[in-house]
Amino acid sequence: MPQAPKPAITSVKSAISCPVCSSEMVLRTAKRGVNAGNQFYGCSNYPSCRGTKPHQL
Repeated sequence: MPQAPKPAITSVKSAISCPVCSSEMVLRTAKRGVNAGNQFYGCSNYPSCRGTKPHQL
C-alpha cells in the first residue's frame, strides 16, 4: 500500500516584505531552540535569504 506524502512545512503568506531582499514573508513556527513554538515571519526565499521579523499579536 503506498504511503501518503508528508505534508510540507505549514506557512501562511503575508503582505509583509522582507527587510533584506523585499520578497514576501511567510508566518512560520520555530521548531527548536529558546523560541520553539513561537511564531515569526521568515523570508519566502529561505535558505537563499535568512531575513526574519518577529510576529506581534
